[in-house]
Amino acid sequence: MSKSFVKGVNIVAQVALIAYFSGVGAFIMPVSVNAQESTIGLNGATLSKPPTDQGVLYLIHGFVGDDIDMNGAWESSTEPGQGGVIVTIEGNGVSRQTTSNNVAPVGRYEFKGLRVGTYTICEDISADTNKVQTYPTNPACHEVTIEPIKDTTHIGPVMLGDYNFGNYTYGAINVNKWEDKNANTVWEPSTEDGLESWTINLMTNCSSNLSHYDYDNLSNPKTVTLADFTMFGQLYSNKDDSADLSQDGYVSLPDLKCFNYVFTHFDDEEPYDNITPSEPLVLDTQMTNSVGAYAFTGLEPGTYMVNEVMQVDWAQSFPGDNQPVSKTVTSGASLSQDFGNYQPAEEEEEEDDPVEVTPVIRLDLASDQDMVPAGSNVVYTVDWAVVDADVTNLVLKAELPENTGIVSVMDSAEASIATVNNGEYDLSTNMVTWELGNKAVGTSGIATYTVSVDSNTADGTVLESVATLNSNETEAVSASVLVDVSNTPMLTLVKSVDKTLVSPGDSINYTVEVINEGYADAVNVQLIDELDSELYYGDVLGNTRTLSSSGNLAVGDSMSFTYPVTVKSGTKTGTYSNSATLTADNHGTITATAPVTVQAATTVEEVLPSLGVNKSVDAPFANPGDTVNYTVTITNNGDGRAVNTVLTDTLPVGFTFAETGGDNRTWKLGDLEAGESTTVTYASVIDASVTANTYNNVATVSADNHDEVTATIGLEVREAEVLGAETVASGPETLAETSTGTLDYLMMALAGMVLAGAGFLLIRQREYSRT
Repeated sequence: MSKSFVKGVNIVAQVALIAYFSGVGAFIMPVSVNAQESTIGLNGATLSKPPTDQGVLYLIHGFVGDDIDMNGAWESSTEPGQGGVIVTIEGNGVSRQTTSNNVAPVGRYEFKGLRVGTYTICEDISADTNKVQTYPTNPACHEVTIEPIKDTTHIGPVMLGDYNFGNYTYGAINVNKWEDKNANTVWEPSTEDGLESWTINLMTNCSSNLSHYDYDNLSNPKTVTLADFTMFGQLYSNKDDSADLSQDGYVSLPDLKCFNYVFTHFDDEEPYDNITPSEPLVLDTQMTNSVGAYAFTGLEPGTYMVNEVMQVDWAQSFPGDNQPVSKTVTSGASLSQDFGNYQPAEEEEEEDDPVEVTPVIRLDLASDQDMVPAGSNVVYTVDWAVVDADVTNLVLKAELPENTGIVSVMDSAEASIATVNNGEYDLSTNMVTWELGNKAVGTSGIATYTVSVDSNTADGTVLESVATLNSNETEAVSASVLVDVSNTPMLTLVKSVDKTLVSPGDSINYTVEVINEGYADAVNVQLIDELDSELYYGDVLGNTRTLSSSGNLAVGDSMSFTYPVTVKSGTKTGTYSNSATLTADNHGTITATAPVTVQAATTVEEVLPSLGVNKSVDAPFANPGDTVNYTVTITNNGDGRAVNTVLTDTLPVGFTFAETGGDNRTWKLGDLEAGESTTVTYASVIDASVTANTYNNVATVSADNHDEVTATIGLEVREAEVLGAETVASGPETLAETSTGTLDYLMMALAGMVLAGAGFLLIRQREYSRT
């Protein structure tokens, strides 16, 4: 029997009428309660009395079910109710809550004594973070409207339902992992310990021995990873999920989950069955804790695989085949899966001449600080170990540094056995000794000792402590560590201002903070603040002030000063610095600066820049191989400043900048005030390969507060011509001879005759004038 969780919102409800006789309630057949004008009696007859529900009370009920398969429908035969879930009702002046039954019928809830109106019924599972609601969703509550009952003969409350809720509960897989010393597959906790730091994997159950993948009838798509293959094409799914297989390798399909599904690859819409099935997808990895336990929590109902990562020289006794174990998690289920492991005994090999193993002892020494002030404590830690073979009469010694005294000595706690050995300090040798005795292979331990640094130890002193470990079977080994003594302060000075962009007459606040992060008090600290000449302190003229008088600043202490500063009226625009200087008798001088930028006083009228650009070239035309000079003039014709003006010039193909060799260049011109102009001139080289044509050169100008403007200038490039040159039909061009020839002499003779004739006419003219 399946009951749908789905119900209508504005209900013309079916109700079960309960008549109470002698205090005993009996179910009456359900009748339809509606908003029609006729009134229906219990026998189906139409009543003549007008509709009314005065005095009629209503009861709303439903179930909270365990939606094990997460499908939003309650199969009551296989999915039990959930008791103890809070259900609330709001509306029509009612605000109540109840709890679903923990006894039969489990999961049922009801609200009594309701009248006509609209109610919102919700469940509250916020306290149980492992529960997930599957019905209803979007919205997650029921909206119920109770309309008046038209049966005036009705006696008793009217029941409305079912307004059900569906949930599932996250499950878990808990495991114990132990050392099965006798390899009998049974864990005996009294003699067999848990195994720590072993890797356990939780995987999807998607391995298959088939040679293809099939996308038919996916019921709960999540995420799937396909194995390596070497073809191209598309993966298709009846759930509209696909992936482009454009290269080799693993392919992930979003929103698909591989739980016992098989997949098929389609190449050109034909099945392609030569894909190797993928390995299960690892969802989570856990490390066993100190007692060998681990847990995977927050699991949705479904089938998972659990396996352990086998370590070298170990074997699995339980379950025994070292294969992933399938676990099916139902709603709220907490499953267990244990693993037992043992170390197989190594086969003993007969040796004619046994090899004697020489023991090795190891030692390490460390301090808790690298630098300390005089008068403080230093804690030293000694780590020791015995490897390869047993030793006898093991002795550990630690020599204290000079300029220190012993504070305390801690026992040497051994890692592998439960005994301790007390260390003893000898004032005459300034040394601590631990008599460790005989130690087996694999034994290790830690010893600590604390010393105090003499209060009169000089700054820069280096403290060296040396530890030595020795035994009857080994040579002594030693380790040392150095600690520096520092008796100086370390001062930090920070200065800040609450506004970095101001106008003349503005008030601002500066803050100066001093911190001593060193190892000694700073003595006679003095902090002096000096303002720029255009700034003064509050309403008091002056730009230098001592913020702190002579005094000491202890280690870790700080001091802070905040004070007002006024920008003088009439201050020109620009950036003005403000410096603070810190000194101390035992510390060098340090400074900190917090500059402010003064901008022109703002007016009501908005002023904007207006950029114009003009571009010219110094030649009307040029030949290949020539160098020409371009000039770009930028003018701000507007009322406001052009901020961060930038010029970009791009040369035509075959033209390069003489300075850089490139064909594109940018000049950062800064701010350009109203009415201000700036000029950029540069040389450009025309490549010898450039053909005859007209080439345009474009200059672009922009600013942070102005759009781009451009100017273009064209330059005609002509092919070079040489006077007196002639073209030979074949072979290279040559220049014609220019030496004096016969024609030249004839021309000169003709010129001489012309000059002589002119002279003769001039003489005759003069003679004629005299007569």
